[in-house]
Amino acid sequence: MSVEKIISHWKARVLSNPVWAAQFDAVYKITITGQGAGTWLFRCREPVQVQEGGGEAQCAVTMSADDLAAISSGVLNPQAAFLEGRIKVEGDVYLALKLDALFFDNS
Repeated sequence: MSVEKIISHWKARVLSNPVWAAQFDAVYKITITGQGAGTWLFRCREPVQVQEGGGEAQCAVTMSADDLAAISSGVLNPQAAFLEGRIKVEGDVYLALKLDALFFDNS
């Protein structure tokens, strides 16, 4: 799956239920390198917003497009990728642990 499709899915998930997304009470900056590279700011607090480009965030996550695709398809465990240095986190690491619940439907 392409970066564009994954980010579009995440954006729709956050914006379609702003009350739920606001419960995360955080601002995330997601930076993807490689094919489809870009930076997106997910404001998961009132008012819930998603924008392309950088900005201030409590938690900034950087990974390659290949790792994003592998995580999204369930091939790569995000915690293992972090421990291997494939995912970089700046800011509040605890907030990074919430990304799985924010972006993936684990029900």
